[in-house]
Amino acid sequence: MTYTKFESSLDATDRKVKRCRDDNDGDGIINLAWRLGYKGERFFSPYAQDLISEMGLYSLAESSFRDGMSDLNY
Repeated sequence: MTYTKFESSLDATDRKVKRCRDDNDGDGIINLAWRLGYKGERFFSPYAQDLISEMGLYSLAESSFRDGMSDLNY
């Protein structure tokens, strides 16, 4: 698989979000958000947040991220 110069500058999470958007995989975005929260990683970058917003999933992703964080604390 070849990447454009722009895609090669993205981190792994951004690439996953872009792939989910390209595949129209909303469940993948939500699951990824939960995993990020559960692992204690930072929320999506501004670029990824824009892609998620374009899909209309921003509030669901943010909620899923918080759910993952709360699961981590139990």
